[in-house]
Amino acid sequence: MKIAFCNQHGYWGGLNNDGGSLTILKSADALRKLGHHVHIVTCSDRHTWIKHPKVIKKIPYDTDACIAVSASAVKPMLQSMPSYAKPFWWMRGIEKWQMPKEQILKWASNIKVIVNASHLQRWLEKHDIISPAPQLCYAGLDLDHWKDFGRRKLNGKTTIGCLYNTHHATKRWKDFRLLATRLGNKLYKYVACGTEDCNESFLSKYYKSPSQQQLVEIYNSVHIWISPSVLEGFHQVPAEAGLSGCYIIGSGAPHSGTDDYLNRSTGRLFENIAQAVEAVRRPDYTKIEKMKERLREIGGRKENMKKLVEIIS
Repeated sequence: MKIAFCNQHGYWGGLNNDGGSLTILKSADALRKLGHHVHIVTCSDRHTWIKHPKVIKKIPYDTDACIAVSASAVKPMLQSMPSYAKPFWWMRGIEKWQMPKEQILKWASNIKVIVNASHLQRWLEKHDIISPAPQLCYAGLDLDHWKDFGRRKLNGKTTIGCLYNTHHATKRWKDFRLLATRLGNKLYKYVACGTEDCNESFLSKYYKSPSQQQLVEIYNSVHIWISPSVLEGFHQVPAEAGLSGCYIIGSGAPHSGTDDYLNRSTGRLFENIAQAVEAVRRPDYTKIEKMKERLREIGGRKENMKKLVEIIS
């Protein structure tokens, strides 16, 4: 099958060093390994984390299925795709920073939508996007990459980790800062990773743009991973940390992006900082193995891309 992942918007398009771009690159790679011909159609390529084939700027004339990968990508894809190609939108978040909610829903009512998280499916159905019904397809996880080396001996300070992002208020970095203030540094130390420069004095270590192998090491240095974000699609970072053996404490917001794997059996949810503080002080590390089991059920990239092909065929 000939597939094009499309992100041609002049401002919002392009590949960058971020999790969303990495997911599309890895999805394309998994599809190619399954024997499909895959192009990423976009306006620029600034992604340096992993090697990948060159992107192209126009959708090939013989493409079978075109898949928009963001809200802003739908319109330019529909305007430029071959008339006989099938159009889809792989919704990977409620991208209200790109356009108003009403416009997102309008596009969703005019194209077959695939979602990468259950909460997105519920959100669309709540707004009567039900014909055709949005279908769930995870991107899948690198199950063989994220390893737990079994090094968490609690004979010193408990290390708490979080993703650093101040570009989007919805990532709620300020909540992690407040959590650290409440907990103090007598029993705890704090680490973070991200793509921005960071001068937070309470952190014992900050990792800027770590490689995939460095991320394995970072997760394995952490006992508890905090996920305060309130607006995600499928939130990959806590899932990676969970596979690596971290105890996950995450926001209970409806669009936090973790409800496909984070619940009372696999970790801990919080509604406010007081609950997050209490969760850190009383962790249940027996839930780590249950988290790993749930993430393995979600599956790897190969099996999820097989499902994607079934949906778009």
